[in-house]
Amino acid sequence: LTAIASSANTVLLATNKAKWMMKNTIIVAIVNIILNIMLIKLYGINGAAVAFLVSSALIAALRITEAYTITHTNPFSAKMIKVACMGIGATVITLGLRKVAALPTASIVALVMNAMLLGVIYLMFLYIFRCFDEEDKIIIDAVKRKIKEKSAQLSTRG
Repeated sequence: LTAIASSANTVLLATNKAKWMMKNTIIVAIVNIILNIMLIKLYGINGAAVAFLVSSALIAALRITEAYTITHTNPFSAKMIKVACMGIGATVITLGLRKVAALPTASIVALVMNAMLLGVIYLMFLYIFRCFDEEDKIIIDAVKRKIKEKSAQLSTRG
């Protein structure tokens, strides 16, 4: 979330709105303390994680909104939002498949399997919804060429 709001931070600093940023930080710190007090009692470490997530989202939303108010420019393109939604969708599908297939969750092998599954689903979404730019296509073609070269080298050896 911090990375998402980084362009908004730059806009606020460039427009000399550091006081706004300080007020945002104070407000979010108070919200974070209140959430931590409430959620840690109920959920322990998970409550602290949720409090941090909510606080991070709040400060990002405040800064993005203020940057938009000042400059009237949207830092997000429609394509960027589309790709983010695909990432969320791929994550939800991966988590669902993991539960349905009753895959183990507490091992390095499971972590690698889940990461690979997430990557495959995400890449399929990008391909299906045609989200690859020209630069992406150049990289994909270069990777294909390298794979063909390596397989040709291996087949001539054997």
